[in-house]
Amino acid sequence: MTGKARIVACFRWRGAVALADRSEEYARAAHAVFTRAEASGAKLVAWHAASFAVAFPSADLQRLVELITADDSPALGFSVGIAEGELGDIGGTDSRMSFAWGPPLVMAWALARVARSGEVLLDPQMEAVQTERLLVRGSRIGLLGGSSVRGVRLDPRHPWQPERGFPTVALVRSRYLGGDPVAPPPGTLGLVTGRRGSGGTRWLEELAARERERRTLWLRPRLGEALGSLRRALARAKEAQSELEPDLSACLDGVLAGEGLDLDTSGTLLSALLRREDSPGLILVDDADQVDADSLEAVVHAAKSGAFAVVARVVDGLAVPEALRHMTRAFEVELGPLTGEQVVDLVTELSSGRLRGIEAKRWAQRGAGLPLGVLAALSDALESGELALREEASVTRATKTGAFTPQQLLARRVRRWGSGVRGVLGALAVLGGDSDEEELAALLGMLKEPPPDQEMLHALEAADLVLRDGTRLTLPSATLGFVLADALAEAERARLHRAAAAVLAGADQPLCAVAAAAHSMLGGDIDRALPLARRGAGALRAGGLEDTAAAFEAFGESGDPSRVRERGLFSGAHADRAGLQRSDVPPPPSMMPAPISDRPSRAPAPSGEVAAARFVEALRHGDHAAMEVLASELRDDGAQGVVADRLEGMAALARGQVTDALRRLRQSKAGAHGLPPGDRSRAALALGVALASAGRGTEALLEGLEALARAREASDHRGEVACARFLAQLSEAAGAEEAAGIWRSLAG
Repeated sequence: MTGKARIVACFRWRGAVALADRSEEYARAAHAVFTRAEASGAKLVAWHAASFAVAFPSADLQRLVELITADDSPALGFSVGIAEGELGDIGGTDSRMSFAWGPPLVMAWALARVARSGEVLLDPQMEAVQTERLLVRGSRIGLLGGSSVRGVRLDPRHPWQPERGFPTVALVRSRYLGGDPVAPPPGTLGLVTGRRGSGGTRWLEELAARERERRTLWLRPRLGEALGSLRRALARAKEAQSELEPDLSACLDGVLAGEGLDLDTSGTLLSALLRREDSPGLILVDDADQVDADSLEAVVHAAKSGAFAVVARVVDGLAVPEALRHMTRAFEVELGPLTGEQVVDLVTELSSGRLRGIEAKRWAQRGAGLPLGVLAALSDALESGELALREEASVTRATKTGAFTPQQLLARRVRRWGSGVRGVLGALAVLGGDSDEEELAALLGMLKEPPPDQEMLHALEAADLVLRDGTRLTLPSATLGFVLADALAEAERARLHRAAAAVLAGADQPLCAVAAAAHSMLGGDIDRALPLARRGAGALRAGGLEDTAAAFEAFGESGDPSRVRERGLFSGAHADRAGLQRSDVPPPPSMMPAPISDRPSRAPAPSGEVAAARFVEALRHGDHAAMEVLASELRDDGAQGVVADRLEGMAALARGQVTDALRRLRQSKAGAHGLPPGDRSRAALALGVALASAGRGTEALLEGLEALARAREASDHRGEVACARFLAQLSEAAGAEEAAGIWRSLAG
């Protein structure tokens, strides 16, 4: 029998009600409860000499809870069971009653039989119990006819989870508990290992506090950005810039502006910033396994000067980054769970002394003895209502036992927060857990979502879920970042990465094209990732970051992101789909390498149209040799040198040799002066494409517009379409979607 979904409450009177001298008590109490239930929209669905049941519409749970928990409610004289599901009417239907039957009535009746007098047992499968909207205080199990029945006990004083939406905690920061941190000798490496949540970041913080007289740089992961970790660290050391020589000061300005820096110059810069006569400097690398390789290589190269020591934290079980393996290792500290006394002290301090002894030990066990686990366990319990810290004492509703990982406890908290908070923190996690407020707002704006207001940011900061340094926002731990990213549906995560790519592609900083390409890869947008990777490779080579440039060139040729991942640019992000289109099909053939096909002979020289067709075919298959042979044929012909220059320039661009491509294509455009407008259009368009790959958006736009004007002058419709498509791609990469749409419409 099926029917409408309803919430059923069964009220059972305890005692020998069959005796005439006691039956009136039941009748009066039942009448009082039913009258209030009827006024709240319920109908009577079952009646018995010692019990009755009412049903509320599924949306009226709040009315039922108010009926039961009101201060003057007669309902708590009964044993109450509540369940939800479909009920089918079987007769007696009118405005007041509708006798019915169904699984929720059976379950509610069974729970009422098991419940003690004044107790309300809820079916654990109720949605409000599963989502923790209703607060409970343990469970009760009883036997009926040889079968066990389990219900969870409603907390009648505090039945509802507070509708906060914001994460909230009432904990204080504890003193450091653990082994004494030490710094290694200058020029050497100290390694800190341990599982996530074991306090590695706090170990580094304590070391920095104890070595306060030393100039210190913190390196943290920066997703997608070559040299990004070092750039962010140097931005925090800008107050020391006045001590630098003018040439090094200019180099620092360049790095902060998003330019690259070769190893020798970066080594000189770091040594000059950190060296002091009275003490060597200190570089602390948190989550070193996620820091980009260029930043680590710069640190290792500079450390040879002996101007500073390096301490790096690596998660247990992950490989030490290759760059750090070349340093002399002074020591390795392995962090684990706190001792029994330490972890109890931690709970006591976090709760301002309100949890002690056995209670403190219980919460320590739930957090598996790990510092982050204990903090997450208490925060989760406070937000869920399992734990309440009052002025001088604590109230515990929880009956859960066992240990949980920090990830499990943080995931419980994330599920409880409002969609606005999850959206902001999820976007921050996709950006690598480190962003400017403006950058975060731009990302959310791409998705038509509002930026976080000050109320939200203050709440997140108070809950130790966001660290604020001016306008800079960072997540306090990589573990939280992973949990937030895991909580996103795969499609939503990809959408955020694509939006991040659009924001970064429009930035003025040269290396932002690298970060935009990485985000496009992680978002499965290969069509955008390939040109961004070629553009980024040019910027990397111009900045002296040759190995990372080669990794992006390899991706541009093959679509395989493995070398980009090896350069540490994915920072632990979900990268399973980085080399695939989101449609679950391989990239189109034009994006894939293919074997070199029959190569053209050297005679006779092809006509312009034939040459163009052959060049496009070679470009489509990634056949660089065929491109060069074709250009050589045209140059040998003696009459098509301008076309040869253009084809050689495009071949150099396809190989990622942006500087060489720009030289050849500028030469080609200059040689086209005085030629028909169609030739001048093609020369300008080719130069525009190369400028876009080099990250020079404004110059590329001017060349594209000139190419379009020359194509119109030549009445070259195909040329107009090609120029309009290029201008559309250029506008889209800069985040100007409206302009891109106009150009696409012109391209047909």
